[in-house]
Amino acid sequence: MVQLHKEVLTKFEALKGNLLIGKKLIKGVNSENRLPADKYVSGPHILHDVIRGFYKPAGKPYLLSYQATESDENYGKQIEWDEAGTNFLRIEMNPPNGAKDNRKISDIKAARHNMENKIPCLTIYYKTMCIFT
Repeated sequence: MVQLHKEVLTKFEALKGNLLIGKKLIKGVNSENRLPADKYVSGPHILHDVIRGFYKPAGKPYLLSYQATESDENYGKQIEWDEAGTNFLRIEMNPPNGAKDNRKISDIKAARHNMENKIPCLTIYYKTMCIFT
């Protein structure tokens, strides 16, 4: 695993439980202006691409972060709560299922790679009411 991505995992642990609003805090301004180096990560980086549910760094076999939703749209509802809706039960990862989405197989392979190699990944809880700008 690339050192930069190991550092990003350290940053995930430090950010656990924090609310990040807006894409600038998750991926920076754009692909040329990523998040700058900080006390956790030694170089420009992103935490998630905020577009797809699965974030697999280009050319890498592993998943770095996963965005779970409660929306029935796009990737479908993935977070399961108890009947009262107060206690979290589990997350069911759902890769894109569109006929034109050729990255589904790659996403599944990356998730399996993480599981087989015990590589942690960030799970982003994305509420439908939050808007990334």
